Amino acid sequence: MARPPTGPTLVDRLPGSDEAKHRTCIILETITGARSIEQAAQALDCNRSYVHVLRDQILTAAIQGAEARTPGPKPQPPSPEEAQAAVAAADRRALDAKVALELEQCRTELALVLGPRIGNAPKKKHRRR
Repeated sequence: MARPPTGPTLVDRLPGSDEAKHRTCIILETITGARSIEQAAQALDCNRSYVHVLRDQILTAAIQGAEARTPGPKPQPPSPEEAQAAVAAADRRALDAKVALELEQCRTELALVLGPRIGNAPKKKHRRR
């Protein structure tokens, strides 16, 4: 035995505000013939032309949602050689970063130790003969 059709009440199970669900349900009722445009306008507290505009907007959104989409390619796992090359490149970058950090630490230490001596060295005055 088949289930009875639920019709516009399917909207209640979907995400969205209560106001949007109410409007959609009323528009669907106009499409199924359960409600006239005049009745829908009264239920939505608007004029008949707005019911037509709202119906067109809802149907346009439904059609856009039903457009066929081409599936994207599935990502292929890298080959073992590619994976090894990627790991080796990452190791090289990590080693380069470590060396750069050690160099910067050495420069900082030298600047702290020698900087004041170099910067404050007395200037030699040239004597005129």
